Amino acid sequence: EDIFYYFPRRYEDRTRFDEIAGLKIGEYQMVRGRILGFGQRVSYRRKGFNIFEIMVEDNSGKLACVWFNQPYLRNYLKPGKEVVLYGKADFFSGEFQFQNPEYEIAGEKAEENLNYGRIIPVYPLTENLSQRVFRKIVKFCLDKYISCLSDALPYDIRRRNNLQNIAEAIINTHFPKDIASQEASYRR
Repeated sequence: EDIFYYFPRRYEDRTRFDEIAGLKIGEYQMVRGRILGFGQRVSYRRKGFNIFEIMVEDNSGKLACVWFNQPYLRNYLKPGKEVVLYGKADFFSGEFQFQNPEYEIAGEKAEENLNYGRIIPVYPLTENLSQRVFRKIVKFCLDKYISCLSDALPYDIRRRNNLQNIAEAIINTHFPKDIASQEASYRR
């Protein structure tokens, strides 16, 4: 039940994709493209500091993406794969770049996607817990246990005041279908 009432601190609208050529420096944006290639290197300035890079292309241009100390990404982000990336756009060495963007392999488990194509909750987190993992935990708890909640407000009061039941309000607070439904759940 604690998970049900651990509400997001804000939301990100990840319902639309931006073209790489139209990225705005300093803004968080989402792109979809094909991985052209990747590389991995160790920083010469910081011993043991690993840098993993990919180059992504859409119909409008190319985007470099860089992750620090995440060498395992080479097992997931392979040339030819379609990928969705969400990050803050920067311009570095004459090209657009995302540093440490959130990523998702396009098409994998699309029906259960919690990281793009919808309004995304952003939670206050402790160290070593990612948004991606916490969203999965919340979704699992909602799917499994939301039916156990009982509504304290009688149906006639909810109907008269146009209020959702508690289960709908909690689901919409965590995973709203749109901004309007998310605002309606706060009225509850």
